[in-house]
Amino acid sequence: MYKSKPVAILKTFTSKDFRKFDEYVLSPFFNKDDKVSTLYRILKAAHPNYTSKAINRTKVFPKIFPKLSFNEQKLRYVMSALTKLLEDFLAYKMFKENDGVTSRYLLTAYRKRGLHKYFTQTYENSKNTLVKSNLRNSSYHFNQYLLSECKYAFEADKDDRNVGAYIDLLKKLDVYYINNKLKICCDLYNDARLVSIDFEEPAFLPEITQHIKDNTIDISSINIYYHILQTIVGENGDVHYHNLLEALDVHKHEFTDYELNNMYTFASNYIIRQSMRNRKRLPELFELYQLLFERKILPPKEGYLSQFHYKNIIQLSLSLNNVAYAQHVIEKYTKHLSPEVRENVYTYSQACLAYHQQQYQDTILLLHNVAFTDPYYHTDTKSLLMKSYYELEEIIPLYNLIDTFKAYLRRNKRLSHNRKQLYLNLCKYIKKLTRLKMGSKKSIEQLRNEIAVNLKGSESHRNWLYEKIEEISRKKRKY
Repeated sequence: MYKSKPVAILKTFTSKDFRKFDEYVLSPFFNKDDKVSTLYRILKAAHPNYTSKAINRTKVFPKIFPKLSFNEQKLRYVMSALTKLLEDFLAYKMFKENDGVTSRYLLTAYRKRGLHKYFTQTYENSKNTLVKSNLRNSSYHFNQYLLSECKYAFEADKDDRNVGAYIDLLKKLDVYYINNKLKICCDLYNDARLVSIDFEEPAFLPEITQHIKDNTIDISSINIYYHILQTIVGENGDVHYHNLLEALDVHKHEFTDYELNNMYTFASNYIIRQSMRNRKRLPELFELYQLLFERKILPPKEGYLSQFHYKNIIQLSLSLNNVAYAQHVIEKYTKHLSPEVRENVYTYSQACLAYHQQQYQDTILLLHNVAFTDPYYHTDTKSLLMKSYYELEEIIPLYNLIDTFKAYLRRNKRLSHNRKQLYLNLCKYIKKLTRLKMGSKKSIEQLRNEIAVNLKGSESHRNWLYEKIEEISRKKRKY
């Protein structure tokens, strides 16, 4: 039973959830079955661990059916009834938390019952409440559309041919559709840069973006998602990036902390991509991260600090030789990471710090304790490991690692083609660099030219290879 659906739901309950569900399950309007209430009390008493011993089926059954011998089917019936009650409670809870949806159903009820006076009062109150809210996000536009739809249906019932209601509904629909179309496309195209995704081009997206380009759109969320999308797939990325930052600064109060965090993440992703090609952009990225920490956008007020933001700011600080800030982030913000990834991310960051301080043996030991939770940790960890083996002149482990890493890259279906090729080239040139260091007669200049042509995806990796080539060149000149 400890792996059952009702237990899985109850594991997520807070103290407040339990208090509310106590009232819910005891209400005869929602539940008339005492057996369901009994099962709930038994499971609640086992919270939060729900061990198999505490809620063993054979021990639970006689507490629900004291006069019967064990019957699996009867117990399943009660468990199903409790599951249905829990699901209804979760849906009801979400329903009551969304004022826009609640108003829509109340307005529909008034309309169908012919209570026109109360429909009008509720409609005006709902509209005013919505307008007075600071938020102008996707939920706001959706609720605007729902209200307009209710008004449209109300006018249609009266057969007034109220053209204004039709036009208003179409406008609200367009705003909600365009806003969410852009929002979803931002996620889609951003992910497509990182992982291999096959998809058809979204319908009407070129027409929508052209319409926004040709017209003045006085809707902040649409403009923000338009600028985000253009930083991913459009031209003049820097222009859109700076317009995005300006819009976020002006309209930051119109979005939830979670939404603002996501929007700024898109901005940071753009500068990360630019800095991979041009390290002169690194200070710009550093300033953006500092801004996010100063404004307390990072870490978010609700939820955990993204492991990728944490990892990025530490690596960025080290790239700029700001070891103190990297240590500051590790000391202050590690506790804000999700417990599930905290130790792993902390270990990886300590490895980066050790590598920066040229403690290569420590780097290797730490990296061996990093779990590969996703392909990006895998590629970053292997890259750092290869460089550490090179620095220590551990040739056999290095060559073995290169072979296994290349095999991983070729069979991995999640990594994008460009990212795969970047790391395959890195493997190739580290191997050539090692041979050169060991006395190969290959032309140093030829290797430098090959790297310049074939390793354009990451300036940091390319510069590291150049630096190592220069070290070999200096030694050859010396002798």
